[in-house]
Amino acid sequence: MGSVTDQKTMRAQQFDHRDNQLHLNEVPIPTPQAHELLVKMSCASLCHSDTMLFVPNEQGLILGPNPVVTIGHEGTGRVVSTGSGEIASRFSKGDPVGFICPVDCCFECYACKEVHNSWCKTGKTQMQGFGRDGYFAEYAVVDARNAMVLPDNCEYSRNGVTAYHGIADCELPPGSWLAVIGSWSSASTSQKQHSRRHVAVAQTTSSTPYQTRTTRRRSRRSREVAYTQPSTSRQARSRTMTVLQSSSLAREQLWLLVFRNSRWSSMAWI
Repeated sequence: MGSVTDQKTMRAQQFDHRDNQLHLNEVPIPTPQAHELLVKMSCASLCHSDTMLFVPNEQGLILGPNPVVTIGHEGTGRVVSTGSGEIASRFSKGDPVGFICPVDCCFECYACKEVHNSWCKTGKTQMQGFGRDGYFAEYAVVDARNAMVLPDNCEYSRNGVTAYHGIADCELPPGSWLAVIGSWSSASTSQKQHSRRHVAVAQTTSSTPYQTRTTRRRSRRSREVAYTQPSTSRQARSRTMTVLQSSSLAREQLWLLVFRNSRWSSMAWI
């Protein structure tokens, strides 16, 4: 087990639902439990999901019992100290780590292992940044079961693998076609970077539900072509990667649909 310096408090960007505002507060540095790591944060990104905190939440589905919570559920950092448990002890002080935000889940049921921890059979899962303090702070505690050591040659700000995880989870062979439903711009951009292939982007709006923009990569140059009433099957047959942005789904989730054997299949939530 390592330890923090003599510093006892830290700054944290916290949401207070009583006034629906963010506040930069001075709070105690948390102490890791047996299964946790104390991480000095290096990077924490602002996700569209974080804005859910500012919308009406009468059902109490987002926040926990504490009216004030440190925001942020995506981050990377360096281990400062570890808990006494076996899993936490596998990490060492100074390890660069990336981690995800679910806590209070069992990590053993089918949902935790194969789907997403938020659907844990215990029904007790909370998300850091919403029901528990998150990563917009100088230090954060994370469950060691959610963490992994990062390569030393990767920048902390470039270790997000949302798009890559979806592709890997679908077991896409080279040359596959897929659709990304949702409008997370960073994920869509990452999809393009991972694919290095032709990309078609379709976005639904109330006035122009079928307006699309297609970007084709050729010899490091991009060419944009506007379409109306696009045919997804035609785009798939032309061996493009299709990114469909749906305003109705963007607030909820991002899905990958893989086109195989003349039909869409292999959906994965990322």
